[in-house]
Amino acid sequence: MVEMKEKNLVFSGKDDDESYNLYMKDNVLSIALIQKTSGMNNNTNPNFCAKNDKIVFQFWTRTNFDIYYINAHSGKAITQVTNTDDNEYNPASMN
Repeated sequence: MVEMKEKNLVFSGKDDDESYNLYMKDNVLSIALIQKTSGMNNNTNPNFCAKNDKIVFQFWTRTNFDIYYINAHSGKAITQVTNTDDNEYNPASMN
């Protein structure tokens, strides 16, 4: 899943350890790449919101998918948005 707003690009990439983490490019024409999450994760379907500078995404919690967000340009701490026994998929931009 790829999402572009203005000149930003966020996407989920498969790492060598078979995990999926989030990556960002501030400019789609640049070769510079910022890794936003790391570790044995399954972070997918990112959506960037330029208005509040956050990336919302789905995160596998070992039992189901929940929705989390991360600040696009500051830090790497993730914040949980949903916490249910059901799966939440394909988060939309947080305006």
